[in-house]
Amino acid sequence: MMMNGHSPMPSWQQLLATLDASFDSAKSAVLTQVDPTGASPVLGHLSRVLDYNVPHGKKTRGVTVLLAWAAFAKDRAIADAETACPAAWAVELLQASFLVHDDIMDGSQTRRGRPCWFRNDGVGLMAVNDGIFLDQALYALLSSAYSEHPQYSRLMDLFHSVTLTTCIGQALDMSLGVSGLTWSAYREMVCRKTAHYSFHLPVAAALLLRNRPELVGVAKPLLLRIGEYFQGQKGRSPPALQVKLCWSRRYSLPIKPPQDHRSAVDHRVRSSPGLADGKQRGARYEAHIFKGPYQTWAEAQKHEQVAQDDYLDFYGDPAETGKIGTDIQEAKCSWLALTALDRLRAAASAKPDGDNSPSPSEASSLLARFQDCYGQSEPDRVAAVGDIYRRLRLDAAYAEFEAAEFASIGASVEQLDSPELRLVCRTLLQLIHGRRK
Repeated sequence: MMMNGHSPMPSWQQLLATLDASFDSAKSAVLTQVDPTGASPVLGHLSRVLDYNVPHGKKTRGVTVLLAWAAFAKDRAIADAETACPAAWAVELLQASFLVHDDIMDGSQTRRGRPCWFRNDGVGLMAVNDGIFLDQALYALLSSAYSEHPQYSRLMDLFHSVTLTTCIGQALDMSLGVSGLTWSAYREMVCRKTAHYSFHLPVAAALLLRNRPELVGVAKPLLLRIGEYFQGQKGRSPPALQVKLCWSRRYSLPIKPPQDHRSAVDHRVRSSPGLADGKQRGARYEAHIFKGPYQTWAEAQKHEQVAQDDYLDFYGDPAETGKIGTDIQEAKCSWLALTALDRLRAAASAKPDGDNSPSPSEASSLLARFQDCYGQSEPDRVAAVGDIYRRLRLDAAYAEFEAAEFASIGASVEQLDSPELRLVCRTLLQLIHGRRK
């Protein structure tokens, strides 16, 4: 597909393949900085740290760097993305550092479908130092690749700033506890812990590499909002509804077909939420729903998963998410916990929120039970909180929230003046909508 006379954008899969192919080069650059002679006895361990923790997972953040880099290219040849690969791996190194430390602090068992790094034989608390190494390795990589770049200083400052912001978010996440379950605390924690390094950082890094620092501040507010929406979503479009990823000036989103269209086959519309005439700046908005493994819309809808990290911590299948959720035991300030408290308090005050709300007496009992059990590790108490979530039908509540937020953010994306930024934000929003892992 073409845009503004550019050559076709590489696909997400092509960008991912380019990133994967460059890992050995990035790893070599890091280890060479550690010891140019290659003789240090620690290199074997550090090589294992990199291999185990960095090149796995979805690599969404790293590919986002390449996506934003390619969007601003005059010649969008796939080879051009290789220039941005060191920055992409720097973001993935930062992610790996956070995950290694996060798993230790949470006492987690699995990560990306495998034992957490600190639970591997011979690792243990050495993982604390390994996490620090992963963090510092990214600066070695940036230095080796971009020390002569005119935006090098800003690029390094960006990573330092985002790391500090994320550490503050992690501190909030670890320290709030049951008494800190408020929406204001939740929003601050999510913004600091997730949104900055997951969305702002990858795009900002690419903009700096493209010598477009003036766009960093323009993109940041919307990218942070996408990051807040991201908090807890898992997977891409469900297999039942395979939504086409649009690289041109099209805004692709899952939509419900009209009543006379009951087959999930190539349904198209030319309108967008929040836009009266379906057109803006000459763009076309077109949703493509391709036939999946289910023959009818109803069958497809039954299998659709709409979730957040918070949502999937409880509702997610560990076989898909790659980790076992512990938010209830750790009294995390999560969307599920806050929504449950809101609904129980409203119902207990005879102001039910929804048709399936419990009676005032039942709500009071459930509220007391929630406050007694949340943050406790005993299996029966964890199960009791889960029963409350199911009683309140929080899966349906989140589905409604997710759909409304998706439409609202999509409309905001179309207000961006830069067509390249619109392309990047549309793609990111589409990618994370309805994620499973």
